[in-house]
Amino acid sequence: DILAGEDLEIDGILNGTATIADPYHQFYLTSDLKLSDFTYLKKNFGDVLIENNWDQEKKRLNSSLKLEKDGKSNFLLAGYYEPETDNLNFKSTFTEYPLETLLPILNSFSNKIGGTGNGTVNVSGKLSFPSFKGKVAVRNALVGIDYTKVVYSLNDTVRFSGDSIIFKNITVRDNEKNTALYNGVLTHRLFGNMTYNMTATTNKILALNTNASDNDLFYGVAHCSGKITLAGAGEKLKMIATLKS
Repeated sequence: DILAGEDLEIDGILNGTATIADPYHQFYLTSDLKLSDFTYLKKNFGDVLIENNWDQEKKRLNSSLKLEKDGKSNFLLAGYYEPETDNLNFKSTFTEYPLETLLPILNSFSNKIGGTGNGTVNVSGKLSFPSFKGKVAVRNALVGIDYTKVVYSLNDTVRFSGDSIIFKNITVRDNEKNTALYNGVLTHRLFGNMTYNMTATTNKILALNTNASDNDLFYGVAHCSGKITLAGAGEKLKMIATLKS
């Protein structure tokens, strides 16, 4: 079977086996699935391997999901879920994980995401409202700001705590090697309903790199110094700036 999602441009070939049964009210589930040539945002990320096994004694579903390409695992999520209590406990491991897969989550302000991530994040609590704990070191990360058409790079650590993604004293650079110090918190509900509270301070950095095709009333190349605060939810963002150009 071909899996396809028009909005996220998802494609792949799904094969495997799955068994669900309830003999004498003793629930049973097992599955071993492989999504080959997983294509997302027009790029092939390899294969997705999914395993599920029901533990009748502990009344929990043991599950794992692995993303691998060329024999190397980029992402592994493994743990269990207890339906009766709605409790879950999973560990996610990132190994040279392609950050561009995050673009649909951040597309309210970003038009480009790149780089790789390495680290672990634990997921626990209720399935209806999970809590995240851990950190991921990002390498050669790129973040493009859609409105200004500026791409920034960074090499630092992003932390996860509860429902928040935390950026603390992170140095970002423009393509001219100018720097800014970035602090911020993104809160989310299963990486949806994003709320932003971010601040950047700089002595000089590229702030605008647009042309007439982007906005024929306001365009050009501009550097700035000072402080920028970006806050809001979803696409309703408010920017407060105290800058010198």
